[in-house]
Amino acid sequence: MINTVNLPKSIGAALDQHSILSSLFPKSDISLPVLSQSLLSVQYGPHQASLGNTLPVRDTQELPKVQAILTENFFNNSHEDLHINDTDTEFTLILTDPDAPSRTDKKWSEYLHYIGTGLKINANHPGNTEKFKIIDDSHLKTLVEYQGPAPPKGTGPHRYVWLLFKGSLTKDDVEGLSENRPNWNYGEPAIGVEKFAKEKKLGPLVGINFFFAENKE
Repeated sequence: MINTVNLPKSIGAALDQHSILSSLFPKSDISLPVLSQSLLSVQYGPHQASLGNTLPVRDTQELPKVQAILTENFFNNSHEDLHINDTDTEFTLILTDPDAPSRTDKKWSEYLHYIGTGLKINANHPGNTEKFKIIDDSHLKTLVEYQGPAPPKGTGPHRYVWLLFKGSLTKDDVEGLSENRPNWNYGEPAIGVEKFAKEKKLGPLVGINFFFAENKE
């Protein structure tokens, strides 16, 4: 059973402590009440991203298993533009690094690591109840292939941020991104997912998680 009572405090505190929203969405009004009532699970084999824990670089090189749990309070707090149909609504999954090549040097930031689309609520998932809806990756369509974390040696811990947006994308939406991942092909430091999501008319951000990885060797 998921304890949703502690979600707002834990998610909000973690995002604030590590400046996640201010780094990625400096010009956007991201609804913390919405994010605080969803749980984006990211599982790299035996390792789980957990709102700012540190994972070994070598163990994050394969696309993880991802699912999101939307709580009853998520729907109660959601605005009209977050209306979700159990069978038809699609979601887009993104991984971005705002610390490329380092937290203080933004010349490659943000660095795009992954875009996938087509996620849906799995109406047949055994975890679905009146209080929880499960979005899983059974219909995930990769648009930009996963590239595992590769923080340069001596650049300190990098924040790797997983994001789940309402809305879907096409191959045309990501043209050129696979070959031009630094700055999300915008050619401007500290630019990435916020500008992209606005240009491609993605819906609201409905789930978030992140971890740290560092190359000390």
